[in-house]
Amino acid sequence: MNKSVSYDDFLMAKLKDRNYAAGYVETHLELENDEAPDPALLALALKDVAQALAGDRFTPEEVKLHLEKLDRLLSNGGSEVIYNLAEWLQFLGLKLTVKSDNNRDKKHYSVIADEELVLSKKRDETMPISDRYQDSLIARLKNPNYAAGYLDACLAENEPDAELLHLVLSNIAQALAGDRLTPEEVKVHLEKLDRLLSNGGSEVIYNLAEWLHFLGLKLTVKVDNEPEKIDSPVTDNVVNENVAEALVKT
Repeated sequence: MNKSVSYDDFLMAKLKDRNYAAGYVETHLELENDEAPDPALLALALKDVAQALAGDRFTPEEVKLHLEKLDRLLSNGGSEVIYNLAEWLQFLGLKLTVKSDNNRDKKHYSVIADEELVLSKKRDETMPISDRYQDSLIARLKNPNYAAGYLDACLAENEPDAELLHLVLSNIAQALAGDRLTPEEVKVHLEKLDRLLSNGGSEVIYNLAEWLHFLGLKLTVKVDNEPEKIDSPVTDNVVNENVAEALVKT
């Protein structure tokens, strides 16, 4: 690194590459064995990424609004934090996603799992889920790639649905933990899910990453191949009202 270039300038230059930015966020979601969550460090990493990726596309005022939105979303609680972070990252061309240790076949399973989620959403009295279907779903979710695609589809939902997210995670836990844990241990892991979704702020994100890691899945960030499209360019003199509205949306 050129000694005449400050570390901050060097980092901003590197983070303009979305692949680098995705890896940068991912490293901040991972904790070592005895490492405690650091909400301030995660917030700093996300702000670095926002400044790098939004700085060339939006006005300083719009970047400021997106950073303020981050502060608000990290002060929320439960599943709302997860959904809002996914939306916040998507605006920057990144995607909050899940992968298994063996990720080779995930693309194939993601399409099928997306259709599976539609059935899971119809879980009310108008379309009760049969025991036979539930058993079949759990059998399919024993494939970690399928389970990752199933959860990905849930995180991509436009409207946050806390009950749906809880259902999806519970199904995944029953499938992936069922063969290697006792029924009591599975119950304990599901109770841990209830607790983590009742927490607030970035603690939810760290705890979900740990909870998924126990099942052989990994919460990560990647470049979104279909980022949110902006209808018209933003200039320094004209604020695009659609962009500004999206930035302040809670």
